[in-house]
Amino acid sequence: MSQGAAASRRRAPSTAEVAGDAALLVDPLDESAIATAIEELLDDRALAERLRAGRSSSRRDLHWDRTAAATMAVYAEALK
Repeated sequence: MSQGAAASRRRAPSTAEVAGDAALLVDPLDESAIATAIEELLDDRALAERLRAGRSSSRRDLHWDRTAAATMAVYAEALK
C-alpha cells in the first residue's frame, strides 16, 4: 500500500482501520478467499485503481508524526 499498489489484507479490526477503502479484506485462514482476492486484483483493473485511490485518503489520515504527537499529548495529560 505504501508503494501505491492495490492490496489484500487480513480481516481484523486494526487492519480494517488502517487499510480503510484501500484494500480487499480477507480471512487469513481461508486460502480460497486469499486466492480469490489476488485474482480479483490481477483481473479487475478498475478495482485495483479504486483501491489505489483509496490508499491516498487512508494514508493522509494515518501518519506517524500525528500518532506520536497524540501519544505525547496523552502522556503529558496523564502526568499533570
